[in-house]
Amino acid sequence: MDKDFSGTQKVTRRTVQKRAVMEVLREANRHLTADEVYEIVKKRVPHISLGTVYRNLEMLAETGQATKVDLGEGKRRFDARTERHHHFRCVKCGHVIDIPYFPMDRLSAFDQASFEITGMQVVLEGVCKECLEKEKGGVKMSGDELNDTQKTVLKVLSELGKPAGNKEIAEKAGLDSKEVTKAIKALKAKGLVDSPVRCKYAPTDSGKG
Repeated sequence: MDKDFSGTQKVTRRTVQKRAVMEVLREANRHLTADEVYEIVKKRVPHISLGTVYRNLEMLAETGQATKVDLGEGKRRFDARTERHHHFRCVKCGHVIDIPYFPMDRLSAFDQASFEITGMQVVLEGVCKECLEKEKGGVKMSGDELNDTQKTVLKVLSELGKPAGNKEIAEKAGLDSKEVTKAIKALKAKGLVDSPVRCKYAPTDSGKG
């Protein structure tokens, strides 16, 4: 009886963990990495491990309940949308946008080649509308225009290597939380910082440079 009950507990725990991971993907308004999913899920399932999150994401992708996207960043992202679609990645701020699927007619020329095409991912790169508007409005995207506080905040975020909240940033940077809030707002406007997790911040690809 005890053994059966223990087995039931394990199944229930796995189900809860998998459901939590899937809910985070569905609620997200961006394409999350496994680390980003973990940061959100552990608030709902405190004892979940990063390895468990990885396994559940891979399982969801393998079973067609999520899409695994490789944008050439050296890390995979996951998307709750499973219908066929392509992606656009902004080279300025790193933002990823879903774009409608369009057929690649020229691929038919490969039908008689010595390989079989089983899948395809199209990632377009360029500058998103928001970054274009910032440039037109005269907002500098270069880190040369940052003040000392903004530079310190950006350096701390890069050193942490994970999304962090204002309090954690302020403590590590030795700054007042109001200064951090003001700096974060300015860095976001320059496209150097994003918020991959609610109320937490991380440098974009431009910010890392």
